[in-house]
Amino acid sequence: MTTLSHASGQNEVAGRIRQQFVELTKDEPHIHARNAAQKIGITEAELLASHLGSGVYGLTADWENILLAAAMLGELRAITRNDACVHERIGHYENLSFSKHGPRHMGLALNPEIDLRLFLHQWRYGYAVMENMGKSGRASSLQFFDEDGHAVHKIYTTDNTNTTAYCELVNQFKDEACEFPHIAHIKHTHESRPGKAGTDAAALERDWRAMRDVHEFFPLLKKHNVSRLSALGLMPKDLANQITVNGVQRALQEAAARACEIMVFVGNGGCIQIHSGTVSNLKQIGPWFNVLDERFDLHLNGEKIEQCWVTRKPSDDGVITSIEAYDEGGELAIQLFGKRKPGDPELSLWRDIVKACECTLNDAETV
Repeated sequence: MTTLSHASGQNEVAGRIRQQFVELTKDEPHIHARNAAQKIGITEAELLASHLGSGVYGLTADWENILLAAAMLGELRAITRNDACVHERIGHYENLSFSKHGPRHMGLALNPEIDLRLFLHQWRYGYAVMENMGKSGRASSLQFFDEDGHAVHKIYTTDNTNTTAYCELVNQFKDEACEFPHIAHIKHTHESRPGKAGTDAAALERDWRAMRDVHEFFPLLKKHNVSRLSALGLMPKDLANQITVNGVQRALQEAAARACEIMVFVGNGGCIQIHSGTVSNLKQIGPWFNVLDERFDLHLNGEKIEQCWVTRKPSDDGVITSIEAYDEGGELAIQLFGKRKPGDPELSLWRDIVKACECTLNDAETV
């Protein structure tokens, strides 16, 4: 009786969500699932789960093998986002590797187009989805969410995907016992961010200048018990220089104008996605600054960005320069670098672009 009662309650919740979604789409037929879920007051994972059995199928938590199977699908569209930025890249899910270190379950996809850093220990729910796209037909996808029901990574089919292999993947990893997710709706607050009073700025600067690799930066923050954004505020301007909030947009414009190859990092707790190459077709649409290239799309919501910084980190290959934008909660939304491989020095063209942005933006602040 308990099981039946539980199942009945879950079905009632799912039914109520479906009805709310139907009513919402009458007025906004093209609303994105993420926005629809926010308006209903639920998570995106719950919205999908309310449609289980009707174009949505739960997946087993065998993330490694699902991703390995995706390599057999041919061309796919990878999508990773956070609150302020969406990164979309078309390519193939090949050259995958995985490792486990205690509770940390990591993965890598190292390809010219699909370049991912995967934090699989943060993945909790997975769904295969068939969405009605109106005149555009239907789009198949694999969508993955964290324990809070927030999307960490999505994989969409394209016109060049092997749809037979996609159906085989779904049948192989379908979770017939999938239930409505148990998500605790707790409003998470951002971690306490130590300031100057709680951090030895001189020691932090010493360790920063002693770095031999940019990958030492996160351990450095952990060692000094300081958040990323707080650390930037403690450093002298030659290491971390705050610029105006449209710094990323200006850098993308300069990179496009000078045909400079760059690296664009966008991530969340479960995945970081990277584009390496040029950008060309830039367009502002409302609050969104967009890169709309043939195989790479980027969508940055400027209204969500509160701070932008230039950082310079020492390495064995010379100084590595980045432009970083942070959202209103102090979370990293996007990073830009000049394109480079380990062992190669930074592009002088990228350094020129950064300096031009710094000069122009800092001058603008004083006007």
